[in-house]
Amino acid sequence: MTDTVLLIGTHEPPPETPLHWLLYSRDDINVVLYGMLFGKALSAAELEAPPEGLMGAMAVLKELKNSHAVKIKGGAGVMVGVSIAEIRRRFQ
Repeated sequence: MTDTVLLIGTHEPPPETPLHWLLYSRDDINVVLYGMLFGKALSAAELEAPPEGLMGAMAVLKELKNSHAVKIKGGAGVMVGVSIAEIRRRFQ
């Protein structure tokens, strides 16, 4: 990562913050959806741990190198794309 961001607030940022930083650094990602996966996304690669912290974020980024979705053990997942409409079409 080459850019630095200073966050000031009354609460700690959520543990998924590094995931968003890394994903939005890619030119082909404008939208990150995190939640329950349905349809075609269920065939996505599956990670054992949630995408928390820098190590979890890097694991997700690695899996998304050749995919648009990563399933997290337990049923949740991360879907990425240029727009919500694109993600919706891809995973209906």
